[in-house]
Amino acid sequence: MNRQMLVPIGVLGAVMALIGLLVVLGQQEQQRAPGAPAKAAAAAKDKPRAKAKAPKKMKAAELTHIADPIVERADAPEGAPNVVLVTVDSFRRDQLSVYGGPAETTPFLARMAEGGARFDDTIAAGPWGRPALVTLTTGQHATTVGMIQPGDEGNQRKLAEGVTTLAERLQAAGWYTAGVTANFNNNRLYGMAQGFDAWRDSHPAAFNPGTRLAADEAVDEVFRLVDARPEALTGRPAFVQLSLVDLHKPFMVPKEEFEPFESEGHNIAPYRAMLKRTDDALEKLVDGLGSRGLTPSNTIVMVIGAHGEGLSMPKHHGRQHGRTLFRSSIQVPWVVAGPGVAKGHVVTGLSHHADVLPTVLGLTGVEVGEERLAGLDLTPLVKGESSATERESVFTETWYFTANHAAVYTADKVCQKDFGTTGGQAITTGCYDRQADPDGASLEESADDPLLAELVAWREARWAEYDAWPEVGDAK
Repeated sequence: MNRQMLVPIGVLGAVMALIGLLVVLGQQEQQRAPGAPAKAAAAAKDKPRAKAKAPKKMKAAELTHIADPIVERADAPEGAPNVVLVTVDSFRRDQLSVYGGPAETTPFLARMAEGGARFDDTIAAGPWGRPALVTLTTGQHATTVGMIQPGDEGNQRKLAEGVTTLAERLQAAGWYTAGVTANFNNNRLYGMAQGFDAWRDSHPAAFNPGTRLAADEAVDEVFRLVDARPEALTGRPAFVQLSLVDLHKPFMVPKEEFEPFESEGHNIAPYRAMLKRTDDALEKLVDGLGSRGLTPSNTIVMVIGAHGEGLSMPKHHGRQHGRTLFRSSIQVPWVVAGPGVAKGHVVTGLSHHADVLPTVLGLTGVEVGEERLAGLDLTPLVKGESSATERESVFTETWYFTANHAAVYTADKVCQKDFGTTGGQAITTGCYDRQADPDGASLEESADDPLLAELVAWREARWAEYDAWPEVGDAK
């Protein structure tokens, strides 16, 4: 049985030599071009194979940055809430209890939704970490702010200092800001720690099981940063940002942990066991912050998927993510709880990653300013003043090595287009009915649907913004 790249704990010692190779394969985001393996294999056919080396472990202190001197800021509005934003990679919506998945996978998140609000149809900015995290934390499309890298080299773009992040906005408005990432796509190297008083990077080999920052450990790192808050910043509301990657392959799950999730109808028991681990960590985070004064009565908690996962369910969605724009990778969970949030409320209609930043600002009373954001402030819906968004369409795209695709989602239809993919990652340009065929099994090639023309216009506008962006640059 294929157990989703399962590596049992009992044979850890025997496989650690292979972990480095697995990580190279698993970290498609930026490590190499898709054509490289074939070329390398051809060149090395007659050469002895070198033994793969496990990445060197790093201490937390090596990965932690504390702003010095302390950044000056305004006084926060009276009664301003704390904010906790958690993003989760490979967080497939239909596997979560609260979205109809097995009850045992995410019971805490289900309880959180019962005491808060959940969005029913949130579309990710893209099907992998970099574009998703950029949009979630800036309110802009990655293309707009120069964070794509067309071609087959992998994405090494660094967020320009001229882009204002959510952390920078809250810090300027009076919040203490602390962040922990288990995803290297969010590391300081790529400019993603702008605005944080305290920040903990992931290991550069973040998806390697031997160097990965597991969710439980990441939560402990949050507690460490919150506990070490400078005296000069006590008494201020806190903004905590946490990015988790436990569900990103490859991962290791002992047999006794995934056996309760086994079924004749699927082979994703290890993935579901990792969902439960993630859910346990979320509960630990909320409880631990509560004991530190960030309680449900004064803290807004948001949990959102950075992207989903194909899981070969169905097969044409692929096993992982990055290259397809089907709902398994693009439609993500979004749950909110805290003061002012309607309890047991479901927000229907289309929402998007770009809505997170303006909605956080709306809930905290912080002004957006004159900058034009890609998303909408959905605060009235979170508070229960309305139950449905008014969006007619949302867009998603991927520049993933040689993949160059985009899609437009409406309530009833999806249209996707290949914009010049090379290297065997092309997709079919066409449309399908979201209600009758949500997985796109009946997708047929077509080029004359009016919705495709809308998608082309949107992509051209984003490309024009990319061309006009003055600060495109790579990490050094």
